[in-house]
Amino acid sequence: MFDVGANVGHYSKALYSVFPKAQIVAFEPVPRTFEVLRATLATTTVKCCSVGLSDAKGDAIIYDYDQVHGSEHASLFPGVLTGLHGAKMIKEINVSLTTLDAYCCAASIFGIDFLKIDTEGNELKVLKGSQAMIQKNAIRAIQFEFNEMNVVSRVFLKDFYDILPGYSFYRLLPHGLLPLGRYSSRNEIFVLQNILALNDAFIGNSLVAQFVSRP
Repeated sequence: MFDVGANVGHYSKALYSVFPKAQIVAFEPVPRTFEVLRATLATTTVKCCSVGLSDAKGDAIIYDYDQVHGSEHASLFPGVLTGLHGAKMIKEINVSLTTLDAYCCAASIFGIDFLKIDTEGNELKVLKGSQAMIQKNAIRAIQFEFNEMNVVSRVFLKDFYDILPGYSFYRLLPHGLLPLGRYSSRNEIFVLQNILALNDAFIGNSLVAQFVSRP
């Protein structure tokens, strides 16, 4: 299981509490936030990596509120802070990035059961850096945020459909999954939501049916 954009580790800790025997990797590139993440997960077996995932390896700048260390809004896109959250002052933080494909190759990871991405508008680029694994059907389930951040990054839901052709899409609801079916522009809703993309090669209809919310 990969937690991409782990912040201070609450999601990884929740995963660990449900799947204590799973191999979980948490990625957080902001140095100060990474230290809190590591402390949060100190009593678990979660592996913490002080690097971010994107579509290319290299150095980058993440933006955050000027007087805050490690906010949940830290983003590679300054407009997330200034435009969406009204920040008057932001700071630049130097971070390192790699790709999911490169990390998996170096770590000899050949399959991912669950990939969660919460990167404040950079979700599509994370998937662009995962193409080798995606094309090998090596990722079974992907959860990603789709919201107003995508207005800033100029990314549509259709872009996710295009990059994940072998997946079925669902909107996560409090008590189940809402099937989105084939791409429709009516689902281009830029509000806070999480989308679950399930690999059709692995996820059986009978299993999904247990969680699907029906009108």
